[in-house]
Formats: sequence, C-alpha cells, structure tokens
Amino acid sequence: MEIKKESPYLPKSNLKYLVSSFRTNIAYRVWKRKLYRYGGLTVNSSFKLLEVGCGPGYFLKWAQNQFPRAEINGLDIDESLVEFAKKNVNNAIVSRYGGQKLPFPNENFDVVCALQVIEHLQKPEYFFTEAYRVLKEKGLLIISTPNPAGLCARVLGHRWHGFRYDHISLKTPCQWSTLIKGSGFQILDD
Repeated sequence: MEIKKESPYLPKSNLKYLVSSFRTNIAYRVWKRKLYRYGGLTVNSSFKLLEVGCGPGYFLKWAQNQFPRAEINGLDIDESLVEFAKKNVNNAIVSRYGGQKLPFPNENFDVVCALQVIEHLQKPEYFFTEAYRVLKEKGLLIISTPNPAGLCARVLGHRWHGFRYDHISLKTPCQWSTLIKGSGFQILDD
C-alpha cells in the first residue's frame, strides 16, 4: 500500500487559502508594476504566461484576474498542488511536470515566472536555459528566491526561513546574476 504524502504547500483549510490568497495578492502588486514597466503589458493585453512551480495556483489566479485576456499556464511537480490549482483557478492550463526540458515549443511565451522555485532545483542553470528557449524575443523572465546574503539571513543566522532542507540551490544575488546572464538574459531589475 502506497501512503500519499500531502504537500506542505497545500492550504490546510478554506480560511488559510483565503488568507494566503489575500496576502499574495498584495505581494504580487510588485510583479504587476514590473509587467507594465518592462513588458509594456496592460489589463487589456493578450499574451501568454507560464508559471513554473505554480504550487496551489495563487499567482495563476492573480494573473488571471489582472490580465483577463492572457493565456495563463502553470506547471508543478506535485500532483496534489496541480489538482488543487485546477479546481481553484478558472481558465488556466495547469499540468503536472517535473522534467528538465519544458514541454513547450521554442518562443512560445511572453512571460515566464518562477516564484520561490529556483532554490529548489538541483541544476537551476537548466531552468534558465529552458526559460530562454520558450520565451519569445523580448519576453520577460520573472523570478524570486530567498537571499542568503540579505539582512534577515545575516541577522537571524540559522533561524532564517530560507535555510531549509529543500532549498538546495541557495545563491547570492551576484551568483544568480551570473547564471542568468550566462543563459542569454539581460537583467532589467533586481
């Protein structure tokens, strides 16, 4: 008999889902400004967005609400998170996927996002190469990741939330910049 382990990223109740949705909606305002500024996108824009590591779909739902004409896609390795996102995010294409090569053709997306994901990857440079491949010319890559050189990490030391068993690729901003530029990207903001 196989015991199915529940994802720690799955909301434990409807209330926790609502609270998390509210908190992330506030936090995602920064991404909206970046999409407007660097992508020239507006609420009326038609574009294709992919979120790699979409988890329970908070960002997908937010993006769908902010950009109703966009085609929203999400990938996650965890089946329970994919099923949860499918139930809670209307009109998004959400799939389970955990391979190194993204299952999309070249130059397919205008925006690729990986929010709090790259620190979980054994070889994040593979992700950057693939993101570059599936992005259209002048497409945007949006990432966020814990900063082990940041103030919180320095003050809290080993108690900092970023030092976790599943954060196998923690890097400083300078290290990430080197990897990102090595994959062909130009850094517009950090």
